[in-house]
Amino acid sequence: LEPFTIIFVQSAVVSVEKAAEDPIFGHADFDAAKETLAAAKESLSNEEQPNLSAICGTLLGAVSKLGANVIIGEESQEHKDKRVKSMTGRFKRKLERIKRASHKNGLIDCSGPGIMFCCALSKAPKEDWGNEQNQLQYWIRSENFDIFDYNEEVECDIRGSVALVGSHATISCGEIKSTFHREAYASAVAQLQLRSNLVEFVLRQIFGERFTTNPIKKGHLFVLEANEDHQNFSHEVEGDLSVFVHHVH
Repeated sequence: LEPFTIIFVQSAVVSVEKAAEDPIFGHADFDAAKETLAAAKESLSNEEQPNLSAICGTLLGAVSKLGANVIIGEESQEHKDKRVKSMTGRFKRKLERIKRASHKNGLIDCSGPGIMFCCALSKAPKEDWGNEQNQLQYWIRSENFDIFDYNEEVECDIRGSVALVGSHATISCGEIKSTFHREAYASAVAQLQLRSNLVEFVLRQIFGERFTTNPIKKGHLFVLEANEDHQNFSHEVEGDLSVFVHHVH
């Protein structure tokens, strides 16, 4: 992940800059923060070894000013709340995590940015997952990429497992829901897909060409209180993930 860190920080600067273009940040009090963002972008472009921790700290300072929880000028309470949410609510916590990428063991710390970076990379087209880093770097630099759109952590109700036999792999993961309805099912499937895709990405980075076939992916949804919908979803295929629904008596 280390070669990608600077690109993720560049993406973070671009994302905050785009958000700051909203007219709600048009007051002159925000000009200094916008200049700070421009300076951070220039440092990333011109310095051979930019201080990523310092740049992330600068970004956090700009976000704090842009998302100040006070009414600026003649803005309404509604506009102030929108401004605070679009800055502090969207960027602050994830920026703090990204900042740890340049710290010792920052990328392998369970509370660091490594999971967030892997979640983002696992969403890239699978043909770009190979060891040719230029492909993934190009994808990260694409116009529609936004590092803040990706999970900073992956919750897991039931610890997953991976079975490796030769060039084949089976990935299993589980989710628990207290009741069963279509919304709960959709939410569980999204979590199961995220986890299984993330595990597949990491396996391919570690073992490379060892896999000659796509892994088998199984998601198990355990329901504490079943209803008639439960029977309709006993076994579904969602993309490349087989989902099994179990009623826990």
